[in-house]
Amino acid sequence: MESKKFHQFIKDSQGQKELSLALAKSDEEFIKFHAFLTEGGYIGSDDIYTVLSHLERHKKVYLVINNTSAKVLYDFATQYPTGQVNLLNPKTMENKSFTPDYKNHSLILLTTSEYLKHIVKHDLDFINIVGMVYKS
Repeated sequence: MESKKFHQFIKDSQGQKELSLALAKSDEEFIKFHAFLTEGGYIGSDDIYTVLSHLERHKKVYLVINNTSAKVLYDFATQYPTGQVNLLNPKTMENKSFTPDYKNHSLILLTTSEYLKHIVKHDLDFINIVGMVYKS
């Protein structure tokens, strides 16, 4: 039953003008979500700069929110609905620009509920900047 609901969430996330967020209740559930997304043709990463360079070829992407990615993914998620994303890569000092193709792209953020509670304390409230949210 849970997998049917998650697969429907994935399907409904396609073509959205906001990022979707999948919240796993445990590490085990996180691994299941990762598997479902991979089976659905999504590529995953916690490095938005790598993902930006692949979005021309890969239309389905999930982004893992963790300690190293949370701030930049928050910045990305706030800009995504505007139709133009600009991010400065601190490693290369290069500006990366991206224009979302809402009709063809599907981008899903993935993390655990526990981690989300942790980063909300640091003013990274993803719930208020994303579109659809799936919580197990």
